[in-house]
Amino acid sequence: MNSPAKRGVVLIGRADALAGPVLRVPYPRERDELPAVMAGADLVVAVDDGGLPVVHSWVNTVGLRLGVPTLHVALRGSRATIGPLVIPGESPCYLCWRMRALACEQDFATAMALEENLVAHREAAEQPLLPALLPMVTDAMTDVRRLSSGVLTLDAVSGAEELHPVVPRPDCPACAKHRRPVGPQDFHQAVDRLCGVVRVLEVIPKDVDEPERPYIVRAELANSHFRTATNPFVSCSGKGWTLTEARDSALGEALERYAAMTWQPERKITSTYDGLDRPGLHPQQLVLFADHQYDELPFQPWRPETELEWVPAESLVTGEEVWIPLLATHLGYRPPVPLFPATSNGFAAGQGKAGATLRALLEVIERDAFMIAWSHQLPGRRVAAADVPEEQVRAIAATHARRGVELMVHLLPTDTAASVALAVAWSSRAPAAVIGVAAALDPVAAARAAVLEAAQVRPLLRSRLRFPAVRARMAELAASPSKVATLDDHDLLYADPSAAGLQFLRECPREPWPTKLADGNLQSLVRSVAEVAPDVLAVDVTPPDVAGVGVQVVRAVVPGFVPIWFGASQARLGGSRLLEMPARIGLRSRPARLDELNLVPHPLA
Repeated sequence: MNSPAKRGVVLIGRADALAGPVLRVPYPRERDELPAVMAGADLVVAVDDGGLPVVHSWVNTVGLRLGVPTLHVALRGSRATIGPLVIPGESPCYLCWRMRALACEQDFATAMALEENLVAHREAAEQPLLPALLPMVTDAMTDVRRLSSGVLTLDAVSGAEELHPVVPRPDCPACAKHRRPVGPQDFHQAVDRLCGVVRVLEVIPKDVDEPERPYIVRAELANSHFRTATNPFVSCSGKGWTLTEARDSALGEALERYAAMTWQPERKITSTYDGLDRPGLHPQQLVLFADHQYDELPFQPWRPETELEWVPAESLVTGEEVWIPLLATHLGYRPPVPLFPATSNGFAAGQGKAGATLRALLEVIERDAFMIAWSHQLPGRRVAAADVPEEQVRAIAATHARRGVELMVHLLPTDTAASVALAVAWSSRAPAAVIGVAAALDPVAAARAAVLEAAQVRPLLRSRLRFPAVRARMAELAASPSKVATLDDHDLLYADPSAAGLQFLRECPREPWPTKLADGNLQSLVRSVAEVAPDVLAVDVTPPDVAGVGVQVVRAVVPGFVPIWFGASQARLGGSRLLEMPARIGLRSRPARLDELNLVPHPLA
């Protein structure tokens, strides 16, 4: 924008779209005509009224190649879209905007067919516009710089205008190779109904007899992979004592999931484990399946000749680089050799790498402690939520108690410096039992997070139970828990008051809250984990677009720690920690055998 002016502003397309001193050029017949027209311009404005929409793609491509800023204006009857202002090397380009917008479309296949038809369109006949629209466009462009990271939509009938932030697509075929790093922005810039990474962020209404708090917010990711499935949008939810906290929680969950599905590693290799050129995580330390399980599973056992794709991870113990299987770090990856189902276990988002790493490691510890406690029926220390020394927890316990729901907290056994809490919301009616699990550096924070999660899941489960098909499935699962197949089946099973399997939690004695509170940080937590595991690994899986809105996403992996599993037949029984840990910390007299474990499907969803 600050280069010496040779030709000033060049307008390509509808000549009457802008007032003022501009060089007006009619629609080109072919893209090859544009370099001579655009070279040396301070700004090229492409204006299409439906007569030749492909002009935007042409101008965008040539502008990026020549280093000329371009602005894109689309006029449609009574509406206009102004932007983005494409500053080569600095801002998202026109194709970034179109890809984001298409990903937000409710029906991608139809929207894409229309887009392809428009791109192929070559007729430049002038289209009718509402007379009030062009003056609005001219007025809106008095502050054109604000369009460098967004598009402005105008409605000449209502007079409304709305600015929509556009986050650059790291896989954009037009501008990815031209772009320089963009500084961190507000992570709320990722949300927009028209072109956001997250297309929906909305409060979930509860039944009138549910407590108002915690608030629950749903975030819906745009269809970034352009899938044509019946429901291509991934939903996440967040909770909080305030609406702001709930919205931020939901948005963080959504960006975490988006990163886990779209991240592309800068380096990867294909090799057997023995062929690695530096230390690597042995695939068996990811806790696979026992030999007898493979006859009924759609997964393959690891063998020494198995070739996998590997990416670098950081050892939080030594600081060295360690190769780790890509299938352990990515939710959108389809490995040629599937060893286990992908889960979000150990992914976490934060506004800095250290915070994201701490949260990711705590989630690994949380799931490990829960699966061990469930498999050995270890209730831990059972405390009434009303006795937890935290104001919000006590308030949630009181509001639920008035509605006949009892909230209890179990501090689960673990051999790390973290505290792991399991919260259970008990009721005489469906949903009969709902749980939440959380880990933190002190037990009060863990209990608060677990209680908030249980209070988040319960109203959502009640909403599902309105549907006859869901209630029928609940009864079917209660009668035959071995039919649990999906994540949603797990909490549905224990929504039925007749479901068995939770007696060890319900019947254990109630105890007072412990007076000694733990404290620590990431370093002390890593040291404690390293005492019981061979390493502590972290992979930064932050895509450039997520980093651009100021968020980091990390996947933590602790070799040998027990991952969560979903489905009655998919217990991860290939490791030793599940059998040995309770005996090592004095909760059993000896390691367990596989046939002694509680393998009834757990209630966590």
